[in-house]
Amino acid sequence: MKALLGLLAAVCVLAVPPAQAAEERISVHDIHTFVTEANSALNNPNPMVGRTFLLRNVAENAIFENNIETQAPGHPAFRDVWYRNTYYPYYYRYPYAHYPYYSTTSFEQLGKLDQIGLFENKKRLIVGYQQEYVVTGIKMRPDASMAVVDVDLKEYSTRYAPYSPYLTSGVLHGNSKCKMYLSKYNGRLFLARMDCNTVTAMPY
Repeated sequence: MKALLGLLAAVCVLAVPPAQAAEERISVHDIHTFVTEANSALNNPNPMVGRTFLLRNVAENAIFENNIETQAPGHPAFRDVWYRNTYYPYYYRYPYAHYPYYSTTSFEQLGKLDQIGLFENKKRLIVGYQQEYVVTGIKMRPDASMAVVDVDLKEYSTRYAPYSPYLTSGVLHGNSKCKMYLSKYNGRLFLARMDCNTVTAMPY
């Protein structure tokens, strides 16, 4: 009887770690759900919704690194590109190549609270500011508790259309190629790090 009880106890002990490990395993579904929730929260008209999402889902020691290339006007004819709407004569590609322009490159490294502050500033200062994460690739082992996710980050605003009395949305101001590092802890995904290369016309 003692031998049987000992055997049962050993089986229980051996069964516990895989169950715990399964809880911390990241699935592709988890990643897509996280990105969808991020897009929904960060694009809410109320900046506090996005702030709350970032406070809850970004690790305390998270790092955000960004190589920024800023397109600055080199000619008086420089204008923003109307990305989703074509209004003559603003139909050229991004960035406008016919006239010379300056390309100012810089680097920034932000912590969690700095990144939240940057997000809040954009929401308050840029009319109709929206950002969209699009997953382009996922790198992880089948049993991983961490994943590296390739995402495109596109930043838009609402602007007046040239020669038009109504507002139009979808003006592209920033386009970033990013690597998002996600970790799972206690059944929840956290953003641990993000590295981006950004081309933008927004002030930084």
